[in-house]
Amino acid sequence: VISALPGVQLARVFGQENPVTGQIVAVDVVLNTGYVGADVEEAIREACLMLSRHARPRCINFVDTMETNNYKLKRQ
Repeated sequence: VISALPGVQLARVFGQENPVTGQIVAVDVVLNTGYVGADVEEAIREACLMLSRHARPRCINFVDTMETNNYKLKRQ
């Protein structure tokens, strides 16, 4: 859902530790040139309304780059 949005070059969704619920959904996003983070964040939140509540990202981080290996994201 997130990768298909305009302005999103690359996205990585992962579980982030949370003391209350155990984990929450978080996403790291690399923006395409010319897009503003606030606009893309709003589009992400709107697009994710179609997902179940527990599957929606609670934390959206904008990063400059992500490591890839043969065009696949490196997961840590």
